[in-house]
Amino acid sequence: MTMDYFSTPTLSSASSQYGVHTGVWTNWSRGSVLGSTLTLSKSDGDLVIAFTAFFVGLIASRFWRIACLIFHRLYSTQEPRDALYHQRQVVLRNSESAGSGVWAVISLLWAWRRSTPAKKILLRTIPLIIFSLASVVGFTVAGGFSSRISTTVGSQVLIDGTNCGFLQLAGPLKGTFQTSKLSSAANYAQQCYSSSNGSVSGVLDCTLFVAKDLDVTVDDTAPCPFKGDICRSDNANLLLDTGYIHSDKHLGINAHPDEVIRIRNTLHCAPLVTEGHTSSHTTPALNYTRYHYGSRAPTSTNVSTTVNYTIEVKDLESQYIQGYQRGSTQYNLDALISARYRNAFYASESNWNASEDLSLPDADVIINFLSGNGILSLNPIDDPWYRMNKTGPEIGYFLSDSKSQAFVPEEAASPMGCAERFQFCSSSECGPLASLDDALENSARLFGITEDLHEADSWDPIWEKYASNRIATRYMWLASMYVVYPATPYISMSVLGPQILDSRRHLQGSFQGSFQGELPKNQWQLDTLYWFRTTLASLQTSFVDIAYGTVDPEFAPYMINITEPGQKDICNNQVCYELLIGRIHPVHLSCPLHFSFFEYDRNIADATLQIINSTQYTSFSLLGLLLTYISGLLIILLSYTLEPLLACLERRRKRKDYALIEWDANEILQLQRLAQEGFGWGTWSNCAKSIPTTASPEEALGGVDYSDPKHLKLHVSRRATDLSERTDGFSADGKSEKALGESTVREDASSRSGTTHTSGKADRYTLQHRFSI
Repeated sequence: MTMDYFSTPTLSSASSQYGVHTGVWTNWSRGSVLGSTLTLSKSDGDLVIAFTAFFVGLIASRFWRIACLIFHRLYSTQEPRDALYHQRQVVLRNSESAGSGVWAVISLLWAWRRSTPAKKILLRTIPLIIFSLASVVGFTVAGGFSSRISTTVGSQVLIDGTNCGFLQLAGPLKGTFQTSKLSSAANYAQQCYSSSNGSVSGVLDCTLFVAKDLDVTVDDTAPCPFKGDICRSDNANLLLDTGYIHSDKHLGINAHPDEVIRIRNTLHCAPLVTEGHTSSHTTPALNYTRYHYGSRAPTSTNVSTTVNYTIEVKDLESQYIQGYQRGSTQYNLDALISARYRNAFYASESNWNASEDLSLPDADVIINFLSGNGILSLNPIDDPWYRMNKTGPEIGYFLSDSKSQAFVPEEAASPMGCAERFQFCSSSECGPLASLDDALENSARLFGITEDLHEADSWDPIWEKYASNRIATRYMWLASMYVVYPATPYISMSVLGPQILDSRRHLQGSFQGSFQGELPKNQWQLDTLYWFRTTLASLQTSFVDIAYGTVDPEFAPYMINITEPGQKDICNNQVCYELLIGRIHPVHLSCPLHFSFFEYDRNIADATLQIINSTQYTSFSLLGLLLTYISGLLIILLSYTLEPLLACLERRRKRKDYALIEWDANEILQLQRLAQEGFGWGTWSNCAKSIPTTASPEEALGGVDYSDPKHLKLHVSRRATDLSERTDGFSADGKSEKALGESTVREDASSRSGTTHTSGKADRYTLQHRFSI
C-alpha cells in the first residue's frame, strides 16, 4: 500500500493533482464484496489488463483440452468403427485450441459430405462444431471483456486523506479563499453541468467528481413563495430542488450504506414588486433610492441604530449620468439574508430582518437587488428581473451619423426574493425541510446526537462524547463543513456578486461602455439556475477539498489537520485566528477547541475517505480479479492433472480403461510410431508415453512413398516384407490373425508399462492391436 502525491489541486487541472491511495480498499457504494477495489498506477494497471487478456487466452486453451478429453472418452468404444470415427478421435486428441478444433471438424464434414447417409455425418460432427464455435465465441468475448474488471469499477479512486482537514480563515484571507473556490465552481457549473443555457464544454475536467453534476428538478411555473401580492407573478416563478443527494454515490464520501447521509436543498425564487416599497434619499452629491423590505443592521461602525430600509442604491439618473456611464463593465448585485432559527428571526446569522410579507417560518430568505450600473441594451428586455424597457440615450457610431436607441432599466434596482431550505437525512429517516440552522439541529437526533449544537459554548465535550460514534461524528463533520465552506446559495451569491449572472456571457464592451445583448424573457430563471448549480459544484468541491486538505503555502498555516499525529503540539504553539463559524459574524475561538474537535474523533479520518474519478490511475474489481485468476488457475491445474488422475484410478482399480488407452494411442507422436512400426521401421520403446523413442537416435525410419502423389504412404521396410511372406495370414506359431487380435489386449498392457518391441511376433501383435481400434 502506497500513497502518491501531486501539487495543489484545482478544478481546471483535474484529478492528476490529487494524492491518491494505491492498494486495496472498499468502495462501500458497491457493497463490502463487490466494492473490494484495487487501485494501481496507470502503467501498472495497463500491465494487469494486458496480462489478464493473455491469461484468459491460456484458460481457453486449457479448457478446450479438458473438453476434448471428455468428448474423446464419451465417443470411445472398442467396437470396430469407420474412418470418420477415428479421424474425429484424432482431431479431439491433437487440436490445441477451439479454433483449430472447429476448423478440423468442419474440414471432416466437408470431406465426407458426399457420404451416405449425409444426415448421419452431420449428426456425428455438428455437436462438436457447435461446441467449438461456442468456446471460440465465449472466450473471445471473455478476453475482450477482461478489461471490464477495470471499467466496471470505472475510474474511481480514493483520495489520500493524510492531510484531511478544515481551514480556519477569517477576514480578507477567507474572502480570497471563498472567491477562488466559487469562481472555479462557477466555471465548472457552466462547462460541466447539463443545462439549457447554451453553454458548451470547455477546458475543465468534467470527470473529476464521482457524479459529473448533481441533478436539479426545475419547476418554472411555481407559485409565489411569499405572502400576499409581493411577487410579480403568481404562477411563473422558479422552484429548484436537488432531491436527495447521497453522500456516497453523489458526493463520493466512501461510507458503509448505514452511514450514508442524504442532503436536500431547495431554492424558491420570484421577482418582487417595488410599488410601495421604495423611497428617495437626497444628498449633496448624489440621489439614492431606498428599498423597504425589512430593516437592516447598520453597515457603518459609527452608526449604532438599525436602519428602517433594506438597501439604498444610486437612483437611475445617477447610475446613467449623461445618458449612460462610460466605462461600466458589469451590473451591481447585492445579496442579503434573513435567517430563521426555531421559527424566529436569527439575528446572529442575518444581515437583514425580512418584513412580514417576506418572512417565512421554515426558510432562510435571500433578497437580491440587481442594478443596471450604466449597462445599456440596444433592444428592450422584457425579463421581469432585468426590465430594461425604459428609453435611454441614443448611441452614435464611430465615423457614422447614424444612431440607435438604447434602453435602460425601469428602476434603480430590481429585487428578487428567494426561500432557501435544507433537509438532512440518515439512511432511513429524514429531518424537516427547513432553514439551515433548524434543519441541522432537528436532524441531529437521527444520528444519535441529543445535545443542542447551537447553544453549546464549545463543541469540545460533544466531540469527546461521540468520538466512538461513527455516524454522529460524520454528521457533526457535515455540519462543520456547511458553516465553514461556501456550500449554500447565499454564500455563492454574496461572494461572487454579478459574476454569478449567466447574462454576463452576452455583455459586449466598447469605448462607450457595456451593452447587454439580447436576452430571453426567462433570463432571471437561467441566472438563478446557474447560481444554484454553482452552489452545487461548490458543494462537490468542498468535500473533495476537505478530504485532500491543502498544500497551498498561502493557506497551509491555517489548516487544522484531522489525522496529523502532532496536531496538539502544533495547535498549542499556533497563533489563533477568527474562525467564521456563523455565516455572517465571526466568532473568536480558542485553539483547544480546534485540537479537541479532531483529536477526540478518531473516526473522522474514515469519514473523510473521499472518492473521485481519475484517468491517471486504474481501479479494478478485486472480486473480478480473484474470480478470474482463481477459476483460471483451477482450470489450468485440472487440465494438467486430469490425465494422470485417470491413469492413477486405472491402476488402483486394476482394470484397463480402453478410453484412456485410445487417448494415449491417438496422440500425434504415438500415431507416428504406430505408422512407422506398422511398416516395420524402428525398434521402439516408451510406447505408452507421450514421446516414444527408438533404440538408437541414429536409427532410420521410413520416408514418404510419393510414387503415387494422390495416395501417399510410407515405404515398407524389408523386415516387414519378409514377415508378411512367412506368415501369409498366420502367425509364426500357427495362430490365426483373429486369435492374435484377441490376445494383443494383454500385450498392449505390457506396452503401456514400457516394454520394448523389437521384431517378429511382438511387432506383429502390437500392429494387430493398434490397428484394430
